[in-house]
Amino acid sequence: MLTKLIQKHALLLGILIIAFALRAIGLGYGLPHEFIGDEFIQVAIALTMLNEHALTPNFPDIFYHQPLSAYISTFGIGGYLAWQLLVGGFESINVLRDFYVIHANELLIIPRFISALLGTLALIFIYLAGRDLFSKKVGLIATWFGATELLLVYINHSGRVWGYMIFFIAFALWASTKLLKTDTTKNYTRSVIATLLAAANLLPGIFTFIPSLVARFRWKNKKIWYASLGIVAGLIIIIAINPRGLGALLFRFQSLSGSGLVEAVAGRAVEYEVQPTPIQNRIFDTFITLINFAPLYMLLAIIGGVLLYKKEKKAFIFLISFPIAYYLFIGPFFGFGWVARTLVPLMLYGIIFAAYAAETMMRKYNLKTTAAVAAVMLFSTPSLISSILLDVKLVKDDTREQAINWIYENLPEHTKILYYSETPESLNQDKSVLEVIAVVAPGTLSKKQKMLLTMNEDVLPKPNFFIWDIRKIPKQDLPENFFKENEFQYYIRILWDTEDRGKFDEIIENQFSKKKLIKSFSPFKEGGVDEKNFGNVHNMIYPWRALLNAEQFGPIVEIYEITF
Repeated sequence: MLTKLIQKHALLLGILIIAFALRAIGLGYGLPHEFIGDEFIQVAIALTMLNEHALTPNFPDIFYHQPLSAYISTFGIGGYLAWQLLVGGFESINVLRDFYVIHANELLIIPRFISALLGTLALIFIYLAGRDLFSKKVGLIATWFGATELLLVYINHSGRVWGYMIFFIAFALWASTKLLKTDTTKNYTRSVIATLLAAANLLPGIFTFIPSLVARFRWKNKKIWYASLGIVAGLIIIIAINPRGLGALLFRFQSLSGSGLVEAVAGRAVEYEVQPTPIQNRIFDTFITLINFAPLYMLLAIIGGVLLYKKEKKAFIFLISFPIAYYLFIGPFFGFGWVARTLVPLMLYGIIFAAYAAETMMRKYNLKTTAAVAAVMLFSTPSLISSILLDVKLVKDDTREQAINWIYENLPEHTKILYYSETPESLNQDKSVLEVIAVVAPGTLSKKQKMLLTMNEDVLPKPNFFIWDIRKIPKQDLPENFFKENEFQYYIRILWDTEDRGKFDEIIENQFSKKKLIKSFSPFKEGGVDEKNFGNVHNMIYPWRALLNAEQFGPIVEIYEITF
């Protein structure tokens, strides 16, 4: 039976294998360094829930999203830790717990793997949606487009909630397609469950029910009203499980900044991160970002929309309803059209339209199998090449890895180093600097630092240094002449934009009497700087330019010898 199933779906299976390979290559980039906080939060929430035997991720010191991704990460990380105990990797739970308080970053590979796996499995639902809505050929083409599309491949390389979201959006799309085709209680139930799973992962997932409403809304249709009540009830439960998750969404709304509503829901003070987005950017950024990632697929999607509108308006309205609603939310209303990860739901619908256009054109010109395959490969070439380029960059050391490794290999242990970065790297601090932090700024100590303070110097991670993170402890909170009296010898600064240099002068550099550059690491070719196109695996805005201009991912890292 299994053999027959594999033979029947051999092409689909082959596409899924390629999709997983594109997502799995480079998953270990940067490890064990924590390069971005909202990726590490998956590890933090899982370890906290496991340590406290908590049933919900509603913790006052963790500003988390909706609960489902926390449960997924906890299950994955918990399973991995249980396996380590079973095979004798640790002699007891206490030893394992203490180890991962210090080395928690090494667990980043687990949510990344889950993201890659869920992103691959999502393509099964894309296939089913395309097949059930149009034909098997459209389903297969959509699956291939989704397998190779850069935005989806790129997001599935990080263990972030949006990487998980791809699976639930695709599941909800297929569930709505089934309801469009057949009006049964089973299909209503499936659509409600799929929508609530998407919303339980991230609240904007609630929009996935719109195609089901479009498909079956009638004033006298009791089933759609019952389904809608089920959505409302489920949404109340989701918010009740983690009420602070609602605050995590609300604080992103620029219009609510300073209103006090976010603080009331989140249970903590929250500072808004960015300046208000101009209206023209709210309107156009979404389209620009999607085109930057998949220019040919987006062109095909537009063609597919026009063709579908002319041939079958009902299917067009069904399929376009979610993209319109989600665009209005994420772009004009939310102002996040420039944030690539938030656009994965639109890309999933876009590749369905694109696949429909490709299949329609191949049928119109009566292309035989070989020619049809060649056409599909031609359509996918830009995305496939860019996804392969992404993997090539990811298997190289990030510039921060290069810099940290250079420090570990070339500077004596306990060297006094000032360090400033907008992104959270992981460097080995010695006990003496932790003791100073405990005196001058005890409230900034992390759980890991508190654990290290209880340990003997000889068992701390090696090599270690007197590294002072300027970002975490503002200089105005320190004693006068603190840096001069502690005789710091080196200064490391990390630049994601060369225009940031003035900011560093204001923060610390105007206190130096001497500053000599001794080593630098750049993502660009020697002598070249492309200020707007740093290769950043987490926030690429212009992906093609970043992939072609940057040798590897990372910022410019400069290491200086200093005196005060």
